[in-house]
Amino acid sequence: MRSAPSIGGICLAGGLGRRIGGRFKAFLPLQEERIFDRLYRLLSSLFDEIVVVTDRSEAFAPFEVKAVSDRLRGIGPLGGIDAGLRSLKSDKGFVVASDMPGLSADAIRWMMAQSGPEEVLAPVFQGRPQPLHAIYAVGCAPQIEPFAARGGRALHRFLSEVRTTYLPPEAFPAEIDLSRAFFNVNTPEDLEGWQRR
Repeated sequence: MRSAPSIGGICLAGGLGRRIGGRFKAFLPLQEERIFDRLYRLLSSLFDEIVVVTDRSEAFAPFEVKAVSDRLRGIGPLGGIDAGLRSLKSDKGFVVASDMPGLSADAIRWMMAQSGPEEVLAPVFQGRPQPLHAIYAVGCAPQIEPFAARGGRALHRFLSEVRTTYLPPEAFPAEIDLSRAFFNVNTPEDLEGWQRR
């Protein structure tokens, strides 16, 4: 009997948020901590291995993570997913953006329990796939460069070219607040709204 695949955590802490005044989104302040402080605490409770994809590796020195930078430049989050998967020792990686303060451990645990032979396991929320809150098999990495060479950049298009299982909102346990779990900070208004919660 084959053992269950191992899963590591991958956090994409890429460029500056243009719509939030060029600030580094991973370190935006919440009430009493920064977004990444919360993400790190949650991810480290779930995963033995955490990779952060960033151009600011020194900023993550205080954390027990492996900081790596993009191997493929100019292709947006796909480059981060490629770098993260190639750096993992695990069989799969749970990929999350660094601007998601409402990340839910229960949602991630539930997704991990659903993970099977697919290459990507991605939730759908408000009619759209959530590729930056998804589980990717490390075997996806070699498919990213050829996809990008054909002009591919869009994550949802990449998901359509690999074996993806989509999880509709109604599949999740009812007690999980998906609007909170998938919330991401793109604007000053988003940040202010979150800080008022």
